Amino acid sequence: MRQCIYFLVFITLLVGCGETPCEQAELRFRLIGFSDADSDSLILRRLKKNSAEVIDSFTSYNSTRFDRFGDTLIPVSYSINLIMQSKYDYQLYFPGPGRQFHITELTEVISTYKKSGFSDKTGCINPMNSCRVDGNLVSTIQFPNTIYLKK
Repeated sequence: MRQCIYFLVFITLLVGCGETPCEQAELRFRLIGFSDADSDSLILRRLKKNSAEVIDSFTSYNSTRFDRFGDTLIPVSYSINLIMQSKYDYQLYFPGPGRQFHITELTEVISTYKKSGFSDKTGCINPMNSCRVDGNLVSTIQFPNTIYLKK
Protein backbone atom coordinates (compact mmCIF):
# COMPACT_ATOMS: atom_id res chain seq x y z
CA MET A 1 0.00 0.00 0.00
CA ARG A 2 2.83 2.37 0.90
CA GLN A 3 4.47 1.76 -2.48
CA CYS A 4 1.20 2.62 -4.22
CA ILE A 5 1.03 5.96 -2.35
CA TYR A 6 4.68 6.75 -3.22
CA PHE A 7 3.98 5.89 -6.84
CA LEU A 8 0.93 8.20 -6.97
CA VAL A 9 2.89 11.06 -5.38
CA PHE A 10 5.75 10.53 -7.84
CA ILE A 11 3.38 10.55 -10.84
CA THR A 12 1.64 13.70 -9.55
CA LEU A 13 4.95 15.52 -9.20
CA LEU A 14 6.18 14.26 -12.57
CA VAL A 15 3.03 15.35 -14.42
CA GLY A 16 3.30 18.81 -12.82
CA CYS A 17 6.85 19.33 -14.11
CA GLY A 18 7.73 21.07 -17.34
CA GLU A 19 7.63 24.42 -19.12
CA THR A 20 4.53 26.54 -18.60
CA PRO A 21 3.82 29.85 -20.36
CA CYS A 22 3.75 33.05 -18.30
CA GLU A 23 0.79 35.42 -18.23
CA GLN A 24 0.29 37.75 -21.19
CA ALA A 25 2.01 41.14 -20.95
CA GLU A 26 -0.05 44.22 -20.17
CA LEU A 27 1.13 47.66 -21.26
CA ARG A 28 0.38 50.64 -19.03
CA PHE A 29 1.03 54.35 -19.52
CA ARG A 30 2.03 57.45 -17.57
CA LEU A 31 1.39 61.02 -18.69
CA ILE A 32 3.99 63.80 -18.78
CA GLY A 33 2.96 67.46 -18.93
CA PHE A 34 -0.79 66.85 -18.61
CA SER A 35 -2.87 68.88 -16.18
CA ASP A 36 -5.44 67.18 -13.98
CA ALA A 37 -8.18 68.62 -16.21
CA ASP A 38 -6.41 67.28 -19.34
CA SER A 39 -6.56 63.74 -18.02
CA ASP A 40 -10.10 63.65 -16.60
CA SER A 41 -11.50 62.27 -19.86
CA LEU A 42 -9.97 59.74 -22.22
CA ILE A 43 -11.01 57.37 -24.96
CA LEU A 44 -9.10 54.18 -25.70
CA ARG A 45 -9.86 52.52 -29.02
CA ARG A 46 -8.70 48.95 -29.56
CA LEU A 47 -7.76 48.37 -33.19
CA LYS A 48 -7.22 45.29 -35.28
CA LYS A 49 -3.44 44.86 -35.47
CA ASN A 50 -1.85 46.67 -38.45
CA SER A 51 -5.21 48.23 -39.31
CA ALA A 52 -7.39 51.25 -38.59
CA GLU A 53 -10.39 48.98 -37.99
CA VAL A 54 -11.84 49.71 -34.53
CA ILE A 55 -12.71 46.55 -32.59
CA ASP A 56 -14.11 48.37 -29.56
CA SER A 57 -13.59 51.48 -27.48
CA PHE A 58 -13.63 52.50 -23.84
CA THR A 59 -14.48 55.96 -22.53
CA SER A 60 -13.38 57.14 -19.11
CA TYR A 61 -14.85 60.34 -17.70
CA ASN A 62 -13.56 61.08 -14.20
CA SER A 63 -13.34 57.33 -13.51
CA THR A 64 -9.56 57.00 -13.86
CA ARG A 65 -7.71 58.29 -10.81
CA PHE A 66 -4.17 59.62 -11.27
CA ASP A 67 -1.52 60.46 -8.70
CA ARG A 68 0.80 63.34 -9.56
CA PHE A 69 4.58 63.12 -9.15
CA GLY A 70 6.04 66.40 -10.39
CA ASP A 71 4.95 66.78 -14.01
CA THR A 72 3.95 63.10 -14.32
CA LEU A 73 0.50 61.58 -13.81
CA ILE A 74 0.39 57.89 -12.91
CA PRO A 75 -2.93 56.02 -13.15
CA VAL A 76 -3.53 54.33 -9.81
CA SER A 77 -7.20 53.40 -10.07
CA TYR A 78 -8.55 52.51 -13.49
CA SER A 79 -10.66 50.07 -15.48
CA ILE A 80 -9.06 46.90 -16.75
CA ASN A 81 -10.14 48.15 -20.19
CA LEU A 82 -7.21 50.62 -20.10
CA ILE A 83 -4.62 47.83 -20.08
CA MET A 84 -3.15 47.27 -23.54
CA GLN A 85 -2.09 43.87 -24.95
CA SER A 86 0.28 43.01 -27.80
CA LYS A 87 -2.37 41.37 -29.97
CA TYR A 88 -3.95 44.78 -30.76
CA ASP A 89 -3.03 48.31 -31.80
CA TYR A 90 -4.52 51.29 -29.94
CA GLN A 91 -5.56 54.91 -30.20
CA LEU A 92 -5.55 56.79 -26.91
CA TYR A 93 -7.36 60.13 -27.14
CA PHE A 94 -7.59 62.93 -24.58
CA PRO A 95 -10.43 65.30 -25.61
CA GLY A 96 -9.42 68.14 -23.23
CA PRO A 97 -6.09 68.97 -24.88
CA GLY A 98 -7.11 67.32 -28.16
CA ARG A 99 -4.10 64.96 -27.93
CA GLN A 100 -4.16 61.53 -29.56
CA PHE A 101 -1.55 58.77 -29.38
CA HIS A 102 -1.39 55.92 -31.89
CA ILE A 103 0.22 52.93 -30.14
CA THR A 104 1.31 50.07 -32.40
CA GLU A 105 3.79 47.18 -32.69
CA LEU A 106 3.64 46.22 -29.01
CA THR A 107 6.53 43.77 -28.68
CA GLU A 108 5.96 41.08 -26.07
CA VAL A 109 8.60 38.49 -25.18
CA ILE A 110 6.92 35.13 -24.62
CA SER A 111 8.42 33.59 -21.49
CA THR A 112 7.98 30.32 -19.64
CA TYR A 113 8.78 29.07 -16.20
CA LYS A 114 9.72 25.63 -14.98
CA LYS A 115 6.82 24.10 -13.16
CA SER A 116 7.70 21.63 -10.46
CA GLY A 117 5.29 19.79 -8.25
CA PHE A 118 2.63 22.03 -6.80
CA SER A 119 4.20 25.39 -7.69
CA ASP A 120 2.19 28.04 -9.44
CA LYS A 121 3.18 30.86 -11.78
CA THR A 122 2.52 33.71 -9.40
CA GLY A 123 4.46 36.74 -10.60
CA CYS A 124 5.35 35.25 -13.98
CA ILE A 125 4.35 37.86 -16.57
CA ASN A 126 5.80 38.26 -20.05
CA PRO A 127 7.88 41.42 -20.49
CA MET A 128 6.87 44.01 -23.07
CA ASN A 129 10.09 45.39 -24.60
CA SER A 130 8.88 48.17 -26.85
CA CYS A 131 6.15 49.66 -28.96
CA ARG A 132 5.69 52.50 -31.41
CA VAL A 133 3.96 55.69 -30.34
CA ASP A 134 2.91 57.85 -33.28
CA GLY A 135 5.42 55.89 -35.39
CA ASN A 136 8.38 56.40 -33.03
CA LEU A 137 10.01 53.41 -31.34
CA VAL A 138 9.63 53.61 -27.55
CA SER A 139 11.26 51.31 -25.00
CA THR A 140 9.18 50.28 -22.03
CA ILE A 141 10.04 50.28 -18.38
CA GLN A 142 10.19 46.53 -17.73
CA PHE A 143 8.22 46.51 -14.54
CA PRO A 144 5.36 47.09 -14.82
CA ASN A 145 5.55 47.26 -18.67
CA THR A 146 5.00 51.02 -18.84
CA ILE A 147 5.48 53.81 -21.39
CA TYR A 148 5.55 57.57 -20.87
CA LEU A 149 3.33 59.72 -23.08
CA LYS A 150 4.20 63.43 -23.43
CA LYS A 151 1.58 66.09 -24.01
